[in-house]
Amino acid sequence: MEIKSSATNITISDMTIKDYDEDNNGAAIDITSGGIITLQDINFDNNHLTSTYVYGGALYVGSSSNVTVDRCKFTNNSTHTSNSEASCIYSDATITIKNCLFYDNECDDNDGTNSYGNGEVYINSGTATITNCTFTENGTADAVIMCLGGTTTITNCLLTNNSSTNSFKERSGTVNISNTYYDDGTSAYSTNGFTLGSGNLTSGSVDFTGATANDFVIGYNSVCKNAGTSSGAPSVDFAETARNDGSIDMGCYEYTC
Repeated sequence: MEIKSSATNITISDMTIKDYDEDNNGAAIDITSGGIITLQDINFDNNHLTSTYVYGGALYVGSSSNVTVDRCKFTNNSTHTSNSEASCIYSDATITIKNCLFYDNECDDNDGTNSYGNGEVYINSGTATITNCTFTENGTADAVIMCLGGTTTITNCLLTNNSSTNSFKERSGTVNISNTYYDDGTSAYSTNGFTLGSGNLTSGSVDFTGATANDFVIGYNSVCKNAGTSSGAPSVDFAETARNDGSIDMGCYEYTC
């Protein structure tokens, strides 16, 4: 699917996009429009890049776009080789990613180089805001979130039990991380590095209630419960449960009794 040219003020919602194999950018959706695009309540499942030097196993966002990705699920998406970045989302634009769930995605090594692509999410340039998202059980990559350039702000997110080398990697971008759980560390290539704000956690029980059944709701004993910040948090979670108890949780799900 392509959204291009002068297309603007478009909302796509409540659907599943699956089983696309694409030898160009954005196996499921390729956005090069200069307009405002909202993707909400979409399940991106089993989409794959099939060529080298193409980007975005599920979603590609071009430089002139302004895109919001809300309450979307990304599963079983993949890149092709170490030179095709982002199993899920590649962005050169202004992008907001909130209340999204990422699991079982893979940066594949199909060219036999033993070198893997960067990022389930890859921010190449532009401005990215990633809030209350959960990344877990994703396959091999240099980093779960790769920030090559631009400015990325990550808040209230939960990254755990991924097979990546790092949770976050930065090459020449500006990256601000706060109130986020991550257990694979960070890797900085430039003097910009990372700005690690308050409230970050790197250990402790996440206490998913049913991870073996792909249920990534946090339990009562999770260190992520009440560990987020209300500043910039979405009003509802992935399941459209209100975040209104005065204590925001990390991840895409708000704890409920």
